[in-house]
Amino acid sequence: MLRRANLLAVLGMFVLLTTAGPLGAAEGRVELELVTESGFPLTGSQKWVRFLGGLDLAGVRIRPMRPGDRIETVRRGTNAAPLYHVTGVLTSRNKLRLPGGTFSLGDRGRLADWIGRTAAGPQDPAKRKSSFGLNGDQLEKATGDLAAKVDFSTKDVKLTDLIERIGRTLKHPLRMSAAARRALAVEDLVRDEMKGLSCGTTLAAALRPMGLVLTPRVAGASHEYLIQSGKQVKEIWPIGWPSTKPSAKLVPEIVKIIDVELEDIPLAKALAAVQPRLDVPFLLDHNSMAISGIDAQRAAVSIPKGRRTYGRILRSVLFQAKMKYELRVDDADQPFFWITTMRNRR
Repeated sequence: MLRRANLLAVLGMFVLLTTAGPLGAAEGRVELELVTESGFPLTGSQKWVRFLGGLDLAGVRIRPMRPGDRIETVRRGTNAAPLYHVTGVLTSRNKLRLPGGTFSLGDRGRLADWIGRTAAGPQDPAKRKSSFGLNGDQLEKATGDLAAKVDFSTKDVKLTDLIERIGRTLKHPLRMSAAARRALAVEDLVRDEMKGLSCGTTLAAALRPMGLVLTPRVAGASHEYLIQSGKQVKEIWPIGWPSTKPSAKLVPEIVKIIDVELEDIPLAKALAAVQPRLDVPFLLDHNSMAISGIDAQRAAVSIPKGRRTYGRILRSVLFQAKMKYELRVDDADQPFFWITTMRNRR
């Protein structure tokens, strides 16, 4: 039965989901069309079909991503019986990204709430709750605020200095918990160059090696941003987002073919040679690398003489070090490469 359900999902057919009861107070029904981005686990469709089968959905379809796909909700059906057709993305990290939220296989409660809100139809943005406990209007303003670009070099800058400079850029207060202040008492340097990326993505990436996260939250009639320990925090501002655009559209140079030959050089040197040619920031998952015992300065990589695209070169040298890349976009839709281990933790 599981193999058959997975096959139906891969073929793009709708899987009708039976539920224990009606949608209750919801005015409509919700159906999901989920597109899988490059790198989505081969066994992921089967797991998501099983997980979603216990929720109040009219149907689920899972298929590979195509050019032009985007995350959105389209109202169909009739006024008396509306149907909300939602297109979402199943990411390479086995996450489900939907309008207004990102979910894991364990987020049954949050996803059920999201389905209920979606089935109820559009509401007053000032009343509708979204991620982080913010209403739609507050979340939109936070996203716009965090999309501001970092206009200074970040590599080897003190993390506290980076936080202070970005805090002066944001329109809403940037605060730190007591635990965050204790963690930052041990001065640390930002390890990657993120000039030109959004403030939200830059902060999320720079804080991660310290075990800290960024969280927008309600503060009276407005909202603020809190830097705090990542332990037991359910919602955090992510290090970029998956994109529905083809890689060649985001980074045209990735498909350029060049002559290449590398012999036992450090991974760090190979990355330093490729990054300027792609002209897109490389952000390393230093946490997962430390857990896996991967040192980019010591890991040796080689490529036989031949002609290859930059994308293939990058995949090859990372694979030799048991790593991979994910092409993401920041809060302003600017691309960057998230370079992580084969078994990254988040």
